[in-house]
Amino acid sequence: MTTETPVATGFLGPRVGPRDYSPLDDQVVELALLLPRSQAEALEEAAHARGLTAGQMLRKLIGKGLREIGPANG
Repeated sequence: MTTETPVATGFLGPRVGPRDYSPLDDQVVELALLLPRSQAEALEEAAHARGLTAGQMLRKLIGKGLREIGPANG
């Protein structure tokens, strides 16, 4: 299957102004992530130590990172 636009695969183009990254968003997008084995193992260990799965830990890290950097000025 091929698509001509990223919107067809679930990704939206850039939006003007701040965007709310709500944890209750009803849309889900699957992302493939390539990591060196050492980073994947460290992620799994850190998540397990906190009682989380690697996916839960990544979602928390991404959310925190997005809040910390704030909206892009463009």
